[in-house]
Amino acid sequence: MTRAIILFAAGALLSACAAPAEQEAAADGELECEIDGRRYVVSHPWTCLREGGRIVEPPSEPSAWIVEAVKVKWQGRDAITSGQFHYNRFGNKGEMRLDLPEAGDSCRGAYRLHSFGDADWLAVCDSGLKIRGIVFLDEGGVSVGGHGKDGDGRNFGFFAQPES
Repeated sequence: MTRAIILFAAGALLSACAAPAEQEAAADGELECEIDGRRYVVSHPWTCLREGGRIVEPPSEPSAWIVEAVKVKWQGRDAITSGQFHYNRFGNKGEMRLDLPEAGDSCRGAYRLHSFGDADWLAVCDSGLKIRGIVFLDEGGVSVGGHGKDGDGRNFGFFAQPES
């Protein structure tokens, strides 16, 4: 019984301490937690707080596009070795684009962010190919990487290309 009272009091305290924007975000299931400079989406503030993080307000407008040079491997498309990966962010959603100048192709689509910068990505290329994969975003825009399969079942992957 005492444990239930303590948990109830902790929940009431968390609710009372949350800012109005955080309360609105909680109602929409769009809370963000920041730990060691990295942000990820949580469904409840306690998930973040018990890990030593803090609840932050999700962005209210799309972020500026972040561009990274990437090395690319795509099964059956050996001519593709590099490209540019572009992404922006709006809360836990955004858009991504993988430009592949060596093949004269570009793949773009929406993504949905999960914990610690992992995102599901579904894209359609100018060539008509569809790709589905997981992309890993470093919140500071320092590095990206991803892997998945195209509509023909061929593997693809990319990772940040270090500056020379």
